[in-house]
Amino acid sequence: MTIRERAHGPRSAAGGLIVLAAALGGGPGALAQQTRASNMQLLKSDTDGAPEWIGDTELIKAVRDQLVGRANNLHLVFANCESAGFAGEAKRLLTGNFSATAARGFDKEWEFRTNINQIQEGKRGLDISSVQYAHGWGPQYVRAFDTDRNRSARQLFDFAKDNDYFAGANTSVFEFGGDGDASTIRPALGGGTFAVVSPEAHTRISDLYLPKAIDRALHFAGYTNATIQMAYRRDQGTNVQDVPVDFSASKDALFRTNGIIDAMRAYVDQDEGARSAGMYFDAHGASTVRKVDKQPGATPGAPKQGRSITPGSGNGMMSFSELDRRAFFDDFAEDDPYLDRMDGSRPVIFVTTSEELYAGPVDVLIDGIGVGQIQMLGLLDGAMYQLDIEDGPWAALHAAGFLDDLAAEITFEFGAGSFRVATEWDRDLGDLTRFGVELGGPAIYGIPASGTAAVVLLGGVLAARRRRGTGPG
Repeated sequence: MTIRERAHGPRSAAGGLIVLAAALGGGPGALAQQTRASNMQLLKSDTDGAPEWIGDTELIKAVRDQLVGRANNLHLVFANCESAGFAGEAKRLLTGNFSATAARGFDKEWEFRTNINQIQEGKRGLDISSVQYAHGWGPQYVRAFDTDRNRSARQLFDFAKDNDYFAGANTSVFEFGGDGDASTIRPALGGGTFAVVSPEAHTRISDLYLPKAIDRALHFAGYTNATIQMAYRRDQGTNVQDVPVDFSASKDALFRTNGIIDAMRAYVDQDEGARSAGMYFDAHGASTVRKVDKQPGATPGAPKQGRSITPGSGNGMMSFSELDRRAFFDDFAEDDPYLDRMDGSRPVIFVTTSEELYAGPVDVLIDGIGVGQIQMLGLLDGAMYQLDIEDGPWAALHAAGFLDDLAAEITFEFGAGSFRVATEWDRDLGDLTRFGVELGGPAIYGIPASGTAAVVLLGGVLAARRRRGTGPG
């Protein structure tokens, strides 16, 4: 499936037919520049439960455009696997008073458990009923302000990190601006609004952690039903565990007019500069490996400095890790009873261009195996393309030993002409939400085997795979 999204201006140019090969393989010694991006998956809309990717830049820019300069403080929490990119983009893009906390770095998952044990690996859990407790990074973050609403943003971060029983994987990240590290989660003097967004995680076990326990904790911190924006599954307009659900946990609800972020903007606008805003995301996470080569003699900061992709030329080398390989096929071709990907989630390729001198179909191959087709629009200022890898090519990649050598070659076959891959400079100049060529696996989390109560939340790429009988790692 191909989803096309205009990223630049409307100008276009058509081209004839040629074949292009872009080598994106290599190991740790590869010379080409490589970075990672964090992504999460929400639902598509109120009525469509298909998963939709949201990248770190896309989300943080939306928060910046709607809330920075209006709210006197922003409090952002990402209880997702491999979520470091969201905190990093907050540091890069936001100004004023803010804090951004990510549960894990690019290469780690966080584990969630709910059971009757108050203590898990020496750490007390979050009370979710009179006889049940939730354990792990997310519950500990909620427990931090459920037990002391005066903890600062940095203290909340430290509490979650220190009380996460799965400490061996704890690579959580904290970024802030202004006085954001010293601010509390409590509403500002002029008031505050707080959104909770959770599309699917944990619902196969219990609704007691989300939304019930976090709703209780937010009320303790000083919020009310009117100031909490609860976005849970597609349960908008209903009550779940006596908690009113205001929105679906969908991409459409997050970004649309009168949606979640827009409703928060409208609230803080009533007393601009005196009200605070916060958001807590608990969603399936994944990171993408991202690569773009510059043209020889590239001018730093200038537009269209990516290498011109022409017949026989490449876009540089892309390296992977053993953890990438494991996560790419978990719950698809390599069965593990602990793991399950988000319904409908699958590996994805993003291609963002800054210039297209060709319009028409582009066949995408990985290690010589066709994985789908994008329709290049021929826009002289480029576009962003998303290609989800369907089951057939996914199975073929597994059978061919894809990533066994921790390297890959992506080839783009199309007609005559050329295109440039967008660089980070194009992203900044054009206010884009992605750049380069990205490859990532599906968003995955765990379902406990019969008789257990452990859930492992995994990011799709570079997430450690849980081994039977040994715990995650």
